[in-house]
Amino acid sequence: MHPFLNHDFLLNSESARRLYLEYASPLPVSDYHTFLSPGDFTPDRTFQNYTQLSLTNSPTKWRVMRAHGIQEEFISGQASDKEKFEQWARIFPYLMNSPVYFQTILGMKSVFGIHSTLNANSASHIYDELASLLQKPEFSSKGLLKKMRVHQIVSALDPVDSLEFQTSGIENDEEVKWIPSFMTDKALNIRNVTDLKAFIAQLQTVSRYEIRNLVTYLAALKDRHDFFHSRGCRLSVHNLETLQFVPSSEGEVARIFDKVIVGGKLEETEILKFESFMLVQFALWDNQKGWVQNLNLGTVRNTSTRMFRQLGPHSGMDAQSDVDQTRSLVAFFDHLDKENCLPKTILNSPALVQSDSMFSVLGAFQDGSVRGKMQPGFMNWGLASPKRVYSFLQQLSGQGLLSLYIGPPSHGRNLLDLIRHDYFRRMLCHSIGQDMEAGILTPDWEMVGEIIKDTSLRNGQSYFLIPESV
Repeated sequence: MHPFLNHDFLLNSESARRLYLEYASPLPVSDYHTFLSPGDFTPDRTFQNYTQLSLTNSPTKWRVMRAHGIQEEFISGQASDKEKFEQWARIFPYLMNSPVYFQTILGMKSVFGIHSTLNANSASHIYDELASLLQKPEFSSKGLLKKMRVHQIVSALDPVDSLEFQTSGIENDEEVKWIPSFMTDKALNIRNVTDLKAFIAQLQTVSRYEIRNLVTYLAALKDRHDFFHSRGCRLSVHNLETLQFVPSSEGEVARIFDKVIVGGKLEETEILKFESFMLVQFALWDNQKGWVQNLNLGTVRNTSTRMFRQLGPHSGMDAQSDVDQTRSLVAFFDHLDKENCLPKTILNSPALVQSDSMFSVLGAFQDGSVRGKMQPGFMNWGLASPKRVYSFLQQLSGQGLLSLYIGPPSHGRNLLDLIRHDYFRRMLCHSIGQDMEAGILTPDWEMVGEIIKDTSLRNGQSYFLIPESV
């Protein structure tokens, strides 16, 4: 019997172990899409316990806790941190074979050196041991990043964010570089006129423009796009349930925007025209600056009205949509490509990531201008079981894209979510190592090792072209 989750976890062959230890494990981590708050690191933060570090802001863990009958008081409520951890530990053994199970144990072992089995009986002891470790300097926020070999983190931030964290010393940190990405959710949110007007008011404050119409709205957003670029940003992030591309003229969208300003009610077609027009504008700016556009599609947000009212967004109430968006994606890409203005693109769609449709759409718009210009994203990490990740890697290989892949982002909302990079690298080495053992792949270690390095880190570095100094 193979040892339970030892240091060879997921590395079920000698080839996999060698690939991981010699080529993947020593590499630093660069995470191109997180939701981490800069406040977690400004200044260097000490977490009082594991609950504050990993359970306080973890929609994935919250979902499974609710599914196992834990009351909200012990998830996001007023129970003590230790009580919340004890409830987590009580159900933890029953999460076997789930992604959150593997990622939690990987973090416990590789970051904290804890090899005890987490359950109801061990909960109190492990909680105290973790709390004691977290008080040591090497387990501060920056210490934890160092243990996970993280050297660069990109945080998704609104266009109105001041980016003050970049003047607080983090951008000069010799070990960890912080970079913003340009997240457009609020700028696109014409479905909620009240929220859009609040965003416009904020945008006026931080930009040089009084926003009276579409022209000044675009000018103010372009001003912020330029500002983010000056701070090292090279990625725009668009989170949409569906992309329904409906092209229209600037004059038509200007009238739609005027209608919003005076409080008029919009038709669904008008909403789609506004969203489509704005996505095109962002893509044009991205292309001019050499940025990457990241399309995150197919997630239905805040599905439970009752829980949304109680807890707000990002509380584990999102769901995956399987709506086919192939034709709209083709129309959107082609609209930009006609004028040779299609920027580097990452397409992240949970429904498409396991299908051939996404790969075929991306393949149709590879144009030779950039190595791996059109990139597939990754699946929902809550569904990223070893079997699913292996299947995804086989799909990439089958399309001849594995050596070009920039790797997945963590989509992390807490620090320990970044352990997902190690989880992916182990699966990468397992997949390639297994084929080497079977005689399907060449035993040329140097060549295969270079592919491991490229997929784990170097492809992303050359893709985003983030400047050394910001």
